Amino acid sequence: MAPTEISTIAENEFGSAFEVQIKSPNSQQKTAAQLRLESYAKMERLPRLKTMEGAPRSGERADKARQQNEQKREAAERVRMGLARSNDAKRQGLAEQLEKAHGLRQGAIHSRKERAAQHYEKVMKAKGGFHSTKIGEVEAKRQNLEEQLEKAHGLREGAIHSRKERAARHCEKVMKKKDDAQQMLAMSAAEAKQRLEEALLQKEALRDQSLAEIMTKATKHNEKVAQKVQEQQIAMESKRQSSKTLPPSERLLDLSMPWQMTILRFRLWRRKDSYTAQWILVSLYFLLALLAVRYSSWLLKVKDALPDSLPPWLELEELLMNVGGSHADTGVDADRECTVEELVKPGPLFVDDRVSTFSVCSPDSSVSVLEATDHALLPDSQADGDATLALPTLVPTSPTNADSAAHPAARDAPPTGPRFAFGVARYIASLHVVLGHLNARGLAPSSVYLCCWGYTWVPWFFMLSGFILCAAEMNKPRQEGPVEYVARRLVTIYPVYAFGLLLSACLTSAGPPCWVLVLQAWLLQAWVPTITEWGLQMQCWFLSCLVVYWAMFPFLFGMVHRMTMPQAILGMVLAVCVPILYLLIPDLFYGNASWYEYHSWGLMRNFEDSLVVMLKFHPMCYVHVFLLGMLLARFRILLHDIAGFKELPVIMDFLAPVGYLGLLLVFNVPMAAPPYAKLSARIFALLPLQAAVVLGLAGVEGLREPFLARFFARLNFLETYSYCVYVMQFICMKLWFGQEYDLSFFIFLIASATFVQVFVQKPSDKLWRLSPGQASWLVPAVMSLLLILLSLRWTGVPDHVLPDKVEGDGYMDIRLPLRLEAQDWSATGGGAFINPSLTLLEDGRLVVAARLHRRSSHLSHFHGGSLLEEIWISKILLGSVAMNNKSWKLLNRSGEMPEILLKLWDGLQMADGKPWIYPNMCYREKWLPQNRTMMRFVVTGPEDPKVFPLTRKGSCAESMAGCWVLRASSDFCHVNQSFCEAKCNSRWCSPHEVQVAFNSYTPKEGKSCDHRSVSQMFLASGIDVERPELVSQGQHLKCGQLDHSEKNWIPFEREGQTYVVYSMIPHLVRELKGTGSCGQQWRSIFPKLEEMQSHLLDAAIRGSASAIYLDAPNATARLPEPHYLALFHAADLKVRRYVHYAYRFAPKPPFQILQVSKPLPLQMLPPMPGAPPFAFASGILLREEQVILTYAAGDRESRALLMSLKQLDKYFE
Repeated sequence: MAPTEISTIAENEFGSAFEVQIKSPNSQQKTAAQLRLESYAKMERLPRLKTMEGAPRSGERADKARQQNEQKREAAERVRMGLARSNDAKRQGLAEQLEKAHGLRQGAIHSRKERAAQHYEKVMKAKGGFHSTKIGEVEAKRQNLEEQLEKAHGLREGAIHSRKERAARHCEKVMKKKDDAQQMLAMSAAEAKQRLEEALLQKEALRDQSLAEIMTKATKHNEKVAQKVQEQQIAMESKRQSSKTLPPSERLLDLSMPWQMTILRFRLWRRKDSYTAQWILVSLYFLLALLAVRYSSWLLKVKDALPDSLPPWLELEELLMNVGGSHADTGVDADRECTVEELVKPGPLFVDDRVSTFSVCSPDSSVSVLEATDHALLPDSQADGDATLALPTLVPTSPTNADSAAHPAARDAPPTGPRFAFGVARYIASLHVVLGHLNARGLAPSSVYLCCWGYTWVPWFFMLSGFILCAAEMNKPRQEGPVEYVARRLVTIYPVYAFGLLLSACLTSAGPPCWVLVLQAWLLQAWVPTITEWGLQMQCWFLSCLVVYWAMFPFLFGMVHRMTMPQAILGMVLAVCVPILYLLIPDLFYGNASWYEYHSWGLMRNFEDSLVVMLKFHPMCYVHVFLLGMLLARFRILLHDIAGFKELPVIMDFLAPVGYLGLLLVFNVPMAAPPYAKLSARIFALLPLQAAVVLGLAGVEGLREPFLARFFARLNFLETYSYCVYVMQFICMKLWFGQEYDLSFFIFLIASATFVQVFVQKPSDKLWRLSPGQASWLVPAVMSLLLILLSLRWTGVPDHVLPDKVEGDGYMDIRLPLRLEAQDWSATGGGAFINPSLTLLEDGRLVVAARLHRRSSHLSHFHGGSLLEEIWISKILLGSVAMNNKSWKLLNRSGEMPEILLKLWDGLQMADGKPWIYPNMCYREKWLPQNRTMMRFVVTGPEDPKVFPLTRKGSCAESMAGCWVLRASSDFCHVNQSFCEAKCNSRWCSPHEVQVAFNSYTPKEGKSCDHRSVSQMFLASGIDVERPELVSQGQHLKCGQLDHSEKNWIPFEREGQTYVVYSMIPHLVRELKGTGSCGQQWRSIFPKLEEMQSHLLDAAIRGSASAIYLDAPNATARLPEPHYLALFHAADLKVRRYVHYAYRFAPKPPFQILQVSKPLPLQMLPPMPGAPPFAFASGILLREEQVILTYAAGDRESRALLMSLKQLDKYFE
């Protein structure tokens, strides 16, 4: 019955009388009020009387309103009675229908019994020759069947009776709710209006009162804050004025009290969150670094050498002196007084080699100050053994200088031999390199595309080194051999490099062999491709190249400094274009321009890997970049001859910004990336843009300095620390105590680099200059001995080993205690247990499926060629262990669990009955005609199992073939096992059996492997874990592409049916049928995943493990509704790096993704020495709001991450 509707249909202008209509959708009868309104509309409008004689009386209006209200109540009462009668009639009709249905069912059952009896009599008559005892057995069976039918009839009657009772109770509830709703609707409109007005007035009064209180509190708070700010400003100003009058020693004592107060305040923060404490520690550490810079050279009395006019915000004179290029730490003769004329007079510095003291006054020096910045990353204040001080740092900038007043343009023109404004550019490039290394380790934000391009700045450092060396040499040539030149230059790089090597050797418990350490001590690691990627301080490979270029510099300079303008331009064009052959020549052999992508970091499997490493790190592969920098310096000198070109200053102004904009475009827009960027961006693709940055920041001598160079020159002191930032990056990553590598890590890195510069580089610089020739061979020899002595305490292989238990913030990570039976271990040759998967059976047993993995290779020869086989030994292992409540409590509390004994899954067979092993499987191979070699990749068995329950109770399958499809729950074959097998001719599926989904190369099955040598997904059902030798057949899941690799599907159960998540983008879910094909499919989109994929163009987002059903609103506060929990990963297959996430999706079609978590804290291991570490998630299990995530660390061991549902819920945003 449609609900009644009450609406106002008439109301006079005074609002004292109105009418309502209680009507149904089928009622079209007009009320008296409507008829009266229509009659009013037909009447002629009477003229309005000015007097009050014709106005109706108030008493008559009241009587009329009361009559109308009585009529309304009577109408409402009639409607209510009608509703009650109709509901009674419906209830009686429903009962009659139920009785009729019951009678029909009884008749059907009776007729079925009669037919069964008739059929039985016919059968008995047909088999009249049977023995009397056989007839008795048949009679007993029939009687048993009748008893079962009677029992089923009784159960059905009880179910019908309970259903009737529930229906009756439901009808009563519905009628009660309808009566309550009618009473509420029958309430007077005047009362409702009055109550609404009273509520609005009360709410308005409360709001006004609350606003008044808030305004009063805000006014008092603002007054207090303003007063405190004013008092603090006055105190700071008085302290600043008094501090100017104190000497540095008393000023240092004055700083001790604020330092003690800072320590006391930090104690108050101990109970705050760890992130705040992390920032406090980093800030204090950075403050210590600034104090170290300020007071490191205070005793050397260099205060008088500073200019008189300083910015008002820089009151720490020594700070400016140190970060701007102090000469006090490099041996400047501070006792000698210089005249103003000597200081202002342009000219190079002079060094007295006999006493190792510098003079900044003599114009007869034989060394140009330009060489103060001749290295790529290094501080120019220590780049040369002959000159360490830039002249502009010492010359007072007096506004009364006559020359400056007479020639205003001279203030913009760079003086002869100053430092170039490369400090900021070097520092930014160093930080970008660090960001790139963080990204390669999976520690940087994966959604920031800029992080992927940090490696491109290292060749730019070579270019910068060549440019500055050549510019300095052309400014003041000198005669010096390669050996002497390199020995003098080593002071700029070796002390910090040696300190980094020693510190790295002390921080690690395992490392490369001794001969590799000796090569690193002598800066020869880049010459041997097999060790470049896995030595200590691997990022310092560029120093090995830099030493070679310094040795070659005298010969290259003799060729470059005589070049004309056309020759210099031609040389720069060739330096950019010729390296294209580095990619094209190998392409002729491999037939693919992306041949280098097959190399994995740290792996040296064949000549191809060695060639990739050589192109990335070998010194001879970057000679053209160093030469390009020298040609740029020559080109800059030649531009001076066309200084009359009016547009040249404007071009120089825009040269560096255009170069930076082009680089930013490449670094942020994937479509702008050069092809084959991993090699081309290193060797040649970005060289024009980087050359524009160098030339645009250097400017042209005789012209005004480019505006970007003038801006960068203010922060040129940063170049002093850029080299230390580069060297210390991996050490700081190892020492970092924070959870995330955010801005606080970079502050920690900068502070550490500052300490190294102040306390390592500067003192070492003085000692080295006493005898550069002897130091150049003596220090590496001592370093070799120290590194060998430190390596004696190392244990194991040069890889770190994870402990048995790792505890973190709300989680615990343990090593799974898996063991293979002795006979199986000897039969297979052993290997690593990886990619474990767990499930829990009804009897409390924990079932484990894992993969036995080992690699090998085999080379054989045949007539006319060779066969090189790369073999992955792969077997699936199954096992179980009984877990009671005590065992689970012990696991959750201390991470201890009983040992799990695994067995080989020998019963797995193909459709043709053959065992699932090689050579019954297809394989992948490739013919290399250039060396007549067949490359064959072989996997000997199935891979990556995913185990999940078959059924929660005993069930009967549709056939004897397997348990892929179970019968409907109402089927009578589910009575027991004997009935299912004998009567229904089907297989009985036990709750102790499981299903295993796995991927494998396609079985041959008598067919050709053409276009079938790819990995596919398979499913085996009805597996008894205790007896894995029993035959079970793997069925091919033909839901995907048959000519492409299919893996990483996510299986899950819903209402007795198996589904798989086929892909993540889009989220495609498919239903599995018993034939191995797919039924329905549902597709949905999650915008956050699409955004992640847009930022990770080189990564593939794939599924992991299986999915589990969750309905725990108390433990999942961020999604209390029922849902499925699953895992996925973002895979960068070039470096084999995985980042794992958890996600939640809806339990009903279309299975829409609801939430995605932050990255999960899985422990990583390198698969072999020198290879990058990684982890791969493979299983998920839930028990009593405790989640267990299983994974393989570096293809070396199986581990499990344990955390509560509440803790996992915190990872979701």
